[in-house]
Amino acid sequence: MRKAAQITGAALIAAVLMTGCSSGSDDKDGKKDEAKPARSAGQSAAPSEGAKGDGAEDKLISSPGGAYLAQSAEGPVALTIVAGQAALASDGGKRTCSGTVSGKSLTLKCSDGGDKRTRGIIEKSDATSMVVSWEGGPKETFARQSGGAKLPGLPKLGG
Repeated sequence: MRKAAQITGAALIAAVLMTGCSSGSDDKDGKKDEAKPARSAGQSAAPSEGAKGDGAEDKLISSPGGAYLAQSAEGPVALTIVAGQAALASDGGKRTCSGTVSGKSLTLKCSDGGDKRTRGIIEKSDATSMVVSWEGGPKETFARQSGGAKLPGLPKLGG
């Protein structure tokens, strides 16, 4: 079990580090592929649901990618979203979950089999924060972390 927690912690850290990677592609001549514009790590490949609106809905759906940190009664909650995939760590790193982001919906499966923070709706997302309402649980405000999130309480690898 301890080995699984170490591997999960390493995977979560890797996901946080990947948030700074570019998703653009270069061809052999060093030119960007002009047929397909590059998407940022958090952009969805599908058109956003609010494409005909005032743009606020588009920003909400296409920009949640990144690393976030919230404070809960149990302690810090780290949430990372990269290319439609999500990873969450809470309870001092003892609880880890992973899954997908589709539009405004977060769907996660947790290693402990619990259902707390497994289904959520992104109510707001901007350059500095994201608000998630968890089904049957709290509404949490996550602060976007620049330069990667500091993940509290994860076990040390190799020890």
